[in-house]
Amino acid sequence: MPIPKFGDKYDLPALFSPEDAVEAHGGKVPEMPPVVILGFEDELFEAVNERATDSVNYVRNQELQLLDESVGFVGDFGIGPTVTAIIAENVIAAGAEVVCLLCGCASLQKDIGLDEAILPTRAIRDEGVSHHYLPEERRWKRPRS
Repeated sequence: MPIPKFGDKYDLPALFSPEDAVEAHGGKVPEMPPVVILGFEDELFEAVNERATDSVNYVRNQELQLLDESVGFVGDFGIGPTVTAIIAENVIAAGAEVVCLLCGCASLQKDIGLDEAILPTRAIRDEGVSHHYLPEERRWKRPRS
């Protein structure tokens, strides 16, 4: 079983791909707007539901709320990097060109207010997903003893 911060976990093959998800949907998916926003918070999901013009099932049981012809929203899908990556990959496989994650977060900085926006520019990563999006030469490798 792979353990965090041990490089060999990244050598394992993927269990499934976005193409597998599209294939499970019969190989055909509805037209996807070019911009898709992903969101976790219930309040955001409820506000989008009130404004959405339509709802589309695009891959498996994932629902996309259409805000207009160029912007869609996917919410109420769970929390965490793995499920978020799956959702992002599926909307891209279905045709989205831009994916934006809109969510809340915690902070250790006391000077950041609860109502302030944060735009991350870097992060410590070892959640098991983001590593796979880097070129091979930039991936962390466990030192051999």
